[in-house]
Amino acid sequence: MTKKTICLFLLFATFVFLQNPCSAAFQLERSQLLQELSQANYEIIGDADYYGVPCVKIVLPENQAIYQVCRNVPVLNRNYLEAREAIAVINGLNMFYPRSQKGRPNETKRETILIPLDTTIQPKAFPEFNRGYSAYAKMILIDREKQLLAYYEHGQLIACLPVSTGRSGKGTPAMEGWVSLRDKNHVSSIYDVLMPFSLRLAGPYFLHAGVMPGQRDSAGCIRLFMENAQWLFERAGDSKVRFRVS
Repeated sequence: MTKKTICLFLLFATFVFLQNPCSAAFQLERSQLLQELSQANYEIIGDADYYGVPCVKIVLPENQAIYQVCRNVPVLNRNYLEAREAIAVINGLNMFYPRSQKGRPNETKRETILIPLDTTIQPKAFPEFNRGYSAYAKMILIDREKQLLAYYEHGQLIACLPVSTGRSGKGTPAMEGWVSLRDKNHVSSIYDVLMPFSLRLAGPYFLHAGVMPGQRDSAGCIRLFMENAQWLFERAGDSKVRFRVS
């Protein structure tokens, strides 16, 4: 993941990252994509909608990752850097993680992925203005169903980021309160693992950088892509930050 990846996502998810223009957006011709996916022997499930963004849904073959799909399909390969980043973001899946039944930390068990046709269309996952949050200078909302995080300042939506919350048996609970700790290099006292750019929500639950396998995977904390976690950590600053996990 690069800074361009965050920039792409914040454009792709409607919002502006800092003040740098993003040039990674692209548009794909649906019939051409379908033809080339078929010629490359990918199983096409059909059309899909990601909060208003038209997508094509395909089966991710065993032992393949997003970057390989992009290399194997000419129209994606011509937009290789942009395509692999856009697909990774919309699926909340590291572009280099292959599908495997084991689903180890550098793999995914995810069977399907979405390929966006037009990243200039802005998804509508959250309201651009939330009057209920306008009283808070900084507000973090984590939606477990959507597997997305919305970051607001005075009620205005600033960013929308993919997350991975707790897996079955280790679910992330609903909670609300104030971020109580910021630690750039936090080490878990439970699992003895590094949790970069941590924001403590409540109890043992943190928001931090970690493995993003495209599904609910954590032991209860909320994970972000590394660059997204760093951006949020720095943007939140030392001021009071309200949070809600729904």
